[in-house]
Amino acid sequence: MKYELGRILRWVLVVALLLLAIVCRVTAGALTESVWGRYAKERGLAPEAVGTQAQEDTPRARSVADMERLELFTVEEAEAWEEGNLFFLGQENTLYKILVLESGERVAARYSRDGYEYNTATGLWASPVGRWAPWELTETERASVEWKDLDLTTLDYYADMLGEERDIAHADFRSWFPWLGSLTLMAAAVFLILLVRLLLWPVRESNRAQSDVECWLAGTHAIWGQSIARFSRIFPSRRPIPIRFGGLPRTPVTRWLIRSTLRGSWEITSYAQLLETVEYMSRGPGFTNCNTQTARAWQLCRSSSLLGMAMVLGWASREELVQRSREVGKLIQSHFSSWDELSTNFLEYFANFRVEQDGEAQESGEIIRDRVDSYWSLKKRPDGPFSLPWNLDLNETK
Repeated sequence: MKYELGRILRWVLVVALLLLAIVCRVTAGALTESVWGRYAKERGLAPEAVGTQAQEDTPRARSVADMERLELFTVEEAEAWEEGNLFFLGQENTLYKILVLESGERVAARYSRDGYEYNTATGLWASPVGRWAPWELTETERASVEWKDLDLTTLDYYADMLGEERDIAHADFRSWFPWLGSLTLMAAAVFLILLVRLLLWPVRESNRAQSDVECWLAGTHAIWGQSIARFSRIFPSRRPIPIRFGGLPRTPVTRWLIRSTLRGSWEITSYAQLLETVEYMSRGPGFTNCNTQTARAWQLCRSSSLLGMAMVLGWASREELVQRSREVGKLIQSHFSSWDELSTNFLEYFANFRVEQDGEAQESGEIIRDRVDSYWSLKKRPDGPFSLPWNLDLNETK
């Protein structure tokens, strides 16, 4: 197990967030056009057909009443674009054309010369597809139109056959939606992850000690458990680490980590193999052949930690694993007289084991110091296992 696992997990989180951001950005880009249709409809923007060439089935508007009734229409005229029917309006010199309808009514229209098409079958000029739109004139613009004396039927509406407002809004939408959409998707993804994490909290913390007896039992491997939990933390924190069987909460990552540890360091791949190892180290030759207290502490504490790891993996019911931990705990009580005796002997064996395995390497020294720090931290905790009586009755159920 890597000493700086927490740092590795932090980098994994950073990479995962970057990948999530990329996926959200690509997804938002792919959704832009489909969302744009709904956005344009909600904003009341011109339909996409506005400004395109009229087709045979495009309704013909012959009066203002037709324009008010039809969603989209075209207007047919006998004469092509005439300079006399054009006028400019506003500070931006917006170009309008006056349409003379069959009813004799005159309305202002906006469209480009390119959309004007001659129909050889009827001998008429058909305007681009248009819609009847509110004409939002300022007081100055309204006064200018009245002064021009254009004899328009209405100054409240005009025939929009350009669709310029939609084009401008569409370009603007395509510039900001992919980014806002990606941020929204990321926020939704993070919220969903946090929600799932909250809903899975009972499973995640199902191996946390829930009574004095369980705290005592988990305390027999808490020096290791606290260290491994601290190494695995993605974000450093000063908050005390909960006392758990197996040290770690039950998550997919921690289960993978525990499985890797059992397979790599213990050659254990099943619950049966784990129980055989616990039996060997607590009641079999692995324990009976021990001739020092340090060796006994090492074997019994590791037996307890294996049962805790089995609880993290969910290899058996909580009741069964707590009962098996009780059996190991009673052996520990019978061979040691206090938490200090158990812990100091365990730490002495651990330190010798690390030095023998790694020599005087800096990493080895850091790991040893960390285990010692875990011991002193546990001694100071009023809610920790070392604050409980050594001879606590482990048969109690409360």
